[in-house]
Amino acid sequence: MDSKLIIQCIEVKTGLSVEQFAKQNNVSRQSVYDSIKGGCSRNIRVKIALIAQTLPSLIWSDNPEETRILDDMRYVRATK
Repeated sequence: MDSKLIIQCIEVKTGLSVEQFAKQNNVSRQSVYDSIKGGCSRNIRVKIALIAQTLPSLIWSDNPEETRILDDMRYVRATK
């Protein structure tokens, strides 16, 4: 998924800017941007996926398989 679409999804579904989302999750704005690109924090990637209501592996399909599996497992646990 394109980074701009992810940012729009956060803004539309939460009503928060990236900066506000970062503050709400006690992380830096840069960490959120890095997570949007598929890196940095698994927790933030999973939170973004929860907002988007889709598996992290579908959003960040270019990430290594191990990362996609672990992200998806944490996402599934969070939805229960």
